[in-house]
Amino acid sequence: MKFLILGCAIILAGCGDNTPKCNSTDTIETAVSIIKRQYAQMNFSKVEIKNVRTTGKDKDIGMSQCAADVDLGYTSGVNYTKPITYTTQLTDDGENIYVNIWGLQ
Repeated sequence: MKFLILGCAIILAGCGDNTPKCNSTDTIETAVSIIKRQYAQMNFSKVEIKNVRTTGKDKDIGMSQCAADVDLGYTSGVNYTKPITYTTQLTDDGENIYVNIWGLQ
C-alpha cells in the first residue's frame, strides 16, 4: 500500500510543473516574432526554428534553456541557417511567455 501512495504522490508532483517547453507552439511563435521584428529591414521570406533541444530546466523559476537552428530565407532565394540559444519562461501569473534569444548577430 505504501508503494501505491508514494507512486500517486510522485505523479501528482509532476502535474504542477508549468515550465514552458522549448518546442511549445507559444515559445516558437514568440521566438519567430522576435526574429522577424529584429530583422524587419531584411524582409525574410521564411523564418523557421528547427532542431529544438532542451539544454536545461529550472523548475523553481519555471524557465527552460534551449538551443535550436533558425532557417532564414531571403526573398532572393538564398537560405541561411544559424544556431541560436534561448530561454523561455512564463510570467508569475502564467498569462504571458517571455523568450530571450542569443546568437542572432
